[in-house]
Amino acid sequence: IGGGDAGVTVKSSIPETSITFTAPAFEGGGVAQFGAYVVGSESLGAVAAFAYADVSVASLLFAQPRAAKADAVLTVQVSVSRFGAISGASGVPSARASDGDATLASVSAYSVQEDGTTLLTVAVSRTLQAPGTVTVSVANCASSLTCTAKTVSFDVVFRDPNDPYIASFSPSVTFQDGLVPVSVSIEGFPTSTVASDLTMSFGGSSATSLAITRSAEAVAGSGVSDAVITALVPAQSSPGTLTPQLLGLPLAPVLDFPAQFQYLPSPLPTVEGVSPPFADLTIETPIQIALSNFPAIS
Repeated sequence: IGGGDAGVTVKSSIPETSITFTAPAFEGGGVAQFGAYVVGSESLGAVAAFAYADVSVASLLFAQPRAAKADAVLTVQVSVSRFGAISGASGVPSARASDGDATLASVSAYSVQEDGTTLLTVAVSRTLQAPGTVTVSVANCASSLTCTAKTVSFDVVFRDPNDPYIASFSPSVTFQDGLVPVSVSIEGFPTSTVASDLTMSFGGSSATSLAITRSAEAVAGSGVSDAVITALVPAQSSPGTLTPQLLGLPLAPVLDFPAQFQYLPSPLPTVEGVSPPFADLTIETPIQIALSNFPAIS
C-alpha cells in the first residue's frame, strides 16, 4: 500500500470477505493503490484506491449558491474542512476575488461546526455590475500574507440582469406517466412574451397547458420581470433523467433548466377499496372503486 506493507486481519465467509489493515504512512499524501489476492492465485484478487489527505491543507466541501445577477449582492455559504483555528489578521478569515476591485468579496460571518468543519458566509458583489465569471478565494492566514494551505477557492458566475434565467423548478422527479404540474421560476422574463410563444421540452416531448404568472413589478425600463411558468409534464416511454428546456424566448431561444429532471418507473395500480362492498343482483347499483397509482388520464 503506497509502497509499504501493512498488518492485515482477514475474516472470510462464503458470501464475503472483510480485510482490516492499518495503513502505513504515505509521505506527501495522494491516492495509493492497495490490492488483495489469494497467495498462489494472484488472479483471484481486487485492487482499489485509497486516498491519503494532508491534514494540514484545507479542503472546500461546498460553496452555494454560485450564480447571481450582476447587479445583486450574492451571499454564499461556504463549508471548509481542516480550516484550522481562525487567525486572520483582522480576527476573521479574508476573501478576495480574482479580478481585483471589479468584484468585492468579504466574510460576514463564520462558525465552527460540531464535526470540526468551518461554515462561512461570504458576500460577493460586482462593482461594475457587468456579467462574467470570477474566482473567489477564502483564506485563514495569520497575517496579510497568503497561505496556500489554508486557502480554498470557488467560481462565481454573474449574469446580465436583463437576460432570462431559470432560477428553480419543482418538482424535479415524477413517474414516467407524467401529467403532473411543474412550476418554473424565471428571472428576466420578457413582459411581451405570452404562453403561446413558448415550448417546454422534456426530452423531445412537449409539456402542455403552459401558463405565465408575472410578478407585480417589472425591472424599470428593461421590459423584463420575474415570472412563474406552470405546465403539465409530458409522459415518457421509459424511466430516466433528462435536462428540460424552455424554447422561444427572444434573447435565449434555448434555455436549459439548471438541473436534471428524473422519471421513475410507474408503479402498478392498486385497488384500495370498493364501495358499496356488495349489491343486490336484481338492482343496478353504482359502484365506486378507489385506486392508487392509477395513471393520469389526459
